[in-house]
Amino acid sequence: MSRRNVNIIPFSQREMQSAWRENRSAYNLAQVKTNAHRLFLFYAVECGLKAIYIKRNLGECTDDCPDLYRDGHNINKLLDLLNNGNDLKLHNIICMSDITDKLDNTISRRLKPGQINQMWRYGGKLEKWGDESEQQSSTDEDLEGKLLTICEFIEQELNR
Repeated sequence: MSRRNVNIIPFSQREMQSAWRENRSAYNLAQVKTNAHRLFLFYAVECGLKAIYIKRNLGECTDDCPDLYRDGHNINKLLDLLNNGNDLKLHNIICMSDITDKLDNTISRRLKPGQINQMWRYGGKLEKWGDESEQQSSTDEDLEGKLLTICEFIEQELNR
């Protein structure tokens, strides 16, 4: 019986490493970073962490590691799969500024780490982050810094 989920395209460990490098390079090419460049960084981190997981689990492709599909784009969950501790994890609560609807009702925009790609894809900006008890003012550049730190970890792991 096949383990393959027909709704998900399998990728080899080599392809994931290549995607990690290409997305990171696309991010690095820009002098001034926009949300489009930040998406490249986000996807570089996601692909890099998945490549590490496949490598550590002696798999050949994503189909060999079904845990990779469980939590979508959540960087923190991928770090959990790697048993990497909390040092690299992103804040659990990420907030954009509130907006109002046509009836002047306030709409809160509170994201989880697995939704960062949506924020940047649709032009959103980070306003604050933190945990349940405390959030602090923050910027997209702060989040980029955290993702770049994860990139350093990925680089070290993939070069072992």
